[in-house]
Amino acid sequence: TQLSPDHTEDTPDKIEADIRNCHFENNTGRNSLNLSYVDGGIVENCIVINQHSENTVRGIEIGSSDVDVMNCRVTGLSNDSGQGVGFQISMSQGLYVNCVVDNSNIYANGGGVQIGGGSPILMNWLIANNHYGRSGGAVWLFDESSATILNCTVVENSFGLEGGGIDCHNSYPIFRNCIITDNSPSSIIETGYSILTITNSNIDGGYEGTGNIDNDPLFTWGPLGEYYLSQVSAGQQADSPCVNAGSEPAENVCYTVENLETCLDELTTRSDKGLDSATVDMGYHYLPEGTPP
Repeated sequence: TQLSPDHTEDTPDKIEADIRNCHFENNTGRNSLNLSYVDGGIVENCIVINQHSENTVRGIEIGSSDVDVMNCRVTGLSNDSGQGVGFQISMSQGLYVNCVVDNSNIYANGGGVQIGGGSPILMNWLIANNHYGRSGGAVWLFDESSATILNCTVVENSFGLEGGGIDCHNSYPIFRNCIITDNSPSSIIETGYSILTITNSNIDGGYEGTGNIDNDPLFTWGPLGEYYLSQVSAGQQADSPCVNAGSEPAENVCYTVENLETCLDELTTRSDKGLDSATVDMGYHYLPEGTPP
């Protein structure tokens, strides 16, 4: 599905998107959803399942668009050759919240989310269990991107040659309250003239920055997945070091979509679905009820 208005290079026309509750399953080809030159609007509750291509494959591609994306998931992406990315975000200033990219198997280079240029905000993402045959990054940044990435969990992504949880090339991103762990062969790759700022995050192998730690996050299974945080008060034997280890109170870590504000004290990292309270927990937060994106 492609949404792109007529435009010229010098004076592109832009349209507003309103795409909700879309389900793409077992598609073949390069993209399931492609938006270009979209100015405003929302993409919400869209899922791409088991998309396969003989060559390059991208689950959701958003270019030169300032659109809000919420509660979307790309899972089971695969191809026979070429690169593959779950989300490709190019030259965007949009807000992207509560998204999941998992269980992809890509032949060559790739990433869970590829961010080229722009300054999008990504908040509350889970990028997990993706495999790429060659190089890339689960979060792959280039072209002077100044993305802000908040409360994301990037875990168990692997690359055949070189790659890692974060691959930052000629970019200036900010990461805060994130968990980057068990990615191979590297946690973080920085090339070119990148300036990477990471604070209040759990980084496998460590990284200089205020509030950063390097510890086993002690994930545990819960109602909607396997990346809840262990907590004695929720019935586990130990507390995760990521609990109450973020930058500020959970009630202050918020996003606004369609004039509706949601804060992370309305979501949970606990297997018993208790809401986050006090200082925000690091990493991805699940919805307390319902199903994951």
